[in-house]
Amino acid sequence: MEEREVMLGVPKDEAAKPEEISLDEHRAMVGLPEEAVEVVLNCKVFHDGDIMHVSKTLKMEDIRTAFRKADDGYIDDEDTFVITEKGKAYFEEMVRDSDD
Repeated sequence: MEEREVMLGVPKDEAAKPEEISLDEHRAMVGLPEEAVEVVLNCKVFHDGDIMHVSKTLKMEDIRTAFRKADDGYIDDEDTFVITEKGKAYFEEMVRDSDD
């Protein structure tokens, strides 16, 4: 498998720069210096049958937003909460017991 370097966030039509791809992201918690103004994430990923080097740069605004979300309880604006089958059964049992 060939290794390719890909920089996330770099337009494909920019001369002499690697292509841009879109990858699914999953949250992870990392410790960063409070005074950080830029963070560069470098990863190796398996994508479309290849091992690729990918990178993403977080600017100061992104870092401050991440710090704020972490301080607010790690709940993202796009998170959705659903009741599980076990929780639904427990709730129904509580309702049934309160009717007695």
